Amino acid sequence: MIRNGEKYEFVSGGITFTVLPTPGAEGDDNLVLWLGDRGALFSGDFFGPLFPMVPSLFTLRGEKFRDPGAYIDSLSTLIELKPDIILPSHFDPITGADQLKADMTRMREATRYIHDQTLAGMNTGKSLWQLMEDVQLPPALALSEGHGKVSWNVRSIWEHYSTWFHFDSTTALYNVPVRTIYPDLSELAGGAERLLERAATKLDAGNMEQALHFIEVAESSAPDNLDVQRAKLEVLELMLDRAYENGSNYSETGWLGRQVDITIERLTPSD
Repeated sequence: MIRNGEKYEFVSGGITFTVLPTPGAEGDDNLVLWLGDRGALFSGDFFGPLFPMVPSLFTLRGEKFRDPGAYIDSLSTLIELKPDIILPSHFDPITGADQLKADMTRMREATRYIHDQTLAGMNTGKSLWQLMEDVQLPPALALSEGHGKVSWNVRSIWEHYSTWFHFDSTTALYNVPVRTIYPDLSELAGGAERLLERAATKLDAGNMEQALHFIEVAESSAPDNLDVQRAKLEVLELMLDRAYENGSNYSETGWLGRQVDITIERLTPSD
């Protein structure tokens, strides 16, 4: 066995196995296995379920934030290996040295672009929400967003550097979320019916998220109102259709699909 800096090497059956740390992926302790004589990289879950793809720097299932700088550096490490084949933990092996290099390079430069554009926007005083809207990959760096999304990575990078305070509301400092005044807003608006009217206007204009905001305010004071639930179902189904049309991000469609099911259950009479 040979220990050399950060890598760990051992020989078995005449084959040299090299274990390399690749932080920034699934965790700071993420490792890959390199068989240099065979040009084979066992990447584990470094790349995620798709290759190539926009990385998921933070997942909805509650993992730790992933350091974007470390991920970029780890991609550079793997590019320098020049593998002929990558054997990931998901799906089939991927072959072709030139294409693998091109794909890994695109992943690295896309991650770097999202990172740098987010920091540049933060330094000019742009809000998180504005940056989530504004930062888009140029065509040359376009990648699948089936697992990670550009906008979610913008938020991950923002919170990696600035944590949870977004500098946009003093109330964020305290344990009284805006939802606590939803029933009051519903009353001031004239009740669920008026809110649903405004939600419909927003939906007609293509503003699904704003429509859902109004519906959630209405729901806070009338959770059993069938008209509210029907309006919610309509918006959720439209959002789910849009998610599939835009490339079907696993987490987004999974969440929306579950919310659709829950809403249908609320609309289904119990025996």
